[in-house]
Amino acid sequence: MPSPRLTQLLQRSVVRGKIVKVQYFEEQGMGMFLEKLRAQCWLELFTNTQLGCSVSDLAEFYANYSITQGVVKSEVNGKKVCFDA
Repeated sequence: MPSPRLTQLLQRSVVRGKIVKVQYFEEQGMGMFLEKLRAQCWLELFTNTQLGCSVSDLAEFYANYSITQGVVKSEVNGKKVCFDA
């Protein structure tokens, strides 16, 4: 049975089509942000409008996440996820 938090998150809509515009970030002197996305292999996720995500997995991530000492931890489909915030 899903937790109340997961049930609440599953009822929310997910905004699609919001992307990072590389040229804008470069023009604004925010290339370091792009480099951080590249280093984590996330840049394509934020620049490609054809890629999608599983709404239920996203809701489960947010229902289970915690941040402790700058580390984000969560669990999705029984798999633990951990990364620096």
